[in-house]
Amino acid sequence: MNPVSDRLERYGVGLAAAGFLGTRAIILVVALLAPQNRTRADAPWWSPVPLVRWDSGHYACIMMNGYPPEITDTVAFFPGYSIFARPFALIFSPDVALIVASHVAALIAILFFYDWARRCTDARTAFWAVMLLSCYPPAMFFSAGYADAFFVACVAVSLWFLYRRHLLLAACASAVATATRPTGVALAAVVLIAAIIQAHQGTWPRRLVRWTAIGLLSISGLLLHELNLWHHYGRPDAYFAAQSYWAPQHVRNPWHRILALTPVIQPSLQPVKVTLRGQFGELLHARTWNQLLNLLIVILGVVGLCRPGRIPRVAFLLPIFIFLLAYLPDPAAGGRLVGIARYQLAALACFVLVARRLVRPGWRLVLPGMLAAGLFLQFCYVRGFCNWELVG
Repeated sequence: MNPVSDRLERYGVGLAAAGFLGTRAIILVVALLAPQNRTRADAPWWSPVPLVRWDSGHYACIMMNGYPPEITDTVAFFPGYSIFARPFALIFSPDVALIVASHVAALIAILFFYDWARRCTDARTAFWAVMLLSCYPPAMFFSAGYADAFFVACVAVSLWFLYRRHLLLAACASAVATATRPTGVALAAVVLIAAIIQAHQGTWPRRLVRWTAIGLLSISGLLLHELNLWHHYGRPDAYFAAQSYWAPQHVRNPWHRILALTPVIQPSLQPVKVTLRGQFGELLHARTWNQLLNLLIVILGVVGLCRPGRIPRVAFLLPIFIFLLAYLPDPAAGGRLVGIARYQLAALACFVLVARRLVRPGWRLVLPGMLAAGLFLQFCYVRGFCNWELVG
């Protein structure tokens, strides 16, 4: 074993955590120096904290006051992250509490992700997988007042328990995920599939009972949330009523667009289009890259399913399920794909797959270039987000 590998074996988790925290420190500095569009200062949830924008206001309202008395778009946001952030609001202001909660959750995610990746591959690959995730452009949401960091923590914990064959604990982590984001259903499906794959003993009736119990436990956060909304608003469809604020768009030739995957393919080509047009300034905007990043993650998910190596194959289903959950509700216009790149922060297996390739001889020069490019784009995402630009 060479000295570098030996050092990673001994201190890998600390180095991974330090590397991640280093990127967060840089992101916080960029956020503090970023321009801030103050024309929305009259919004109910405007904040002078630069990383509290857009949906952060919904989470802050839920954290401090619970759900509103009438059905509004806030009802479409799940409570898991707000509940997690509430204890921090006893020490900090609500805005700062959201930021602190996100960083704590992200660090938990990194620690479990590193150990899971190390067990699946090796310490070197696990370290660089953490760095790839940390420099992934939408990873700026690990530092924002959004639920993504807490959701990814649930995913990392669940995958870690699945690898150790603790199905019930993995299902518990999935339950928290389904109380945090709708895409938690994708994780619940992965846990259930893993349970089915791992079932080698017992009669079929006992297996079916076990699978049913694990499946229900995996989505119990979602079920409890929906029951709470039903009790609060007196109607079982309160969440879907709130979704009317984002009604599907009407487009021409919808079936042609669906069959040709136009809402996915066309935006994915945006970086090439703006480059050929000489619109180089557009390369600094998140809207140029989000769909391409999503497409690459989905492709990696398919590749991982075919050639997973020692990485559990079931983990590669997660990015595919997340994509389908975002795409299928509005397949003609792709209106739900706005945030898809940050949803794919949970595609942890894909980052391990890329790291496993890039640590091989002949690819190592590509790795620092990829990290630098990703981190630079993350700077651009942060500047746009702080200036009230929609970055995902």
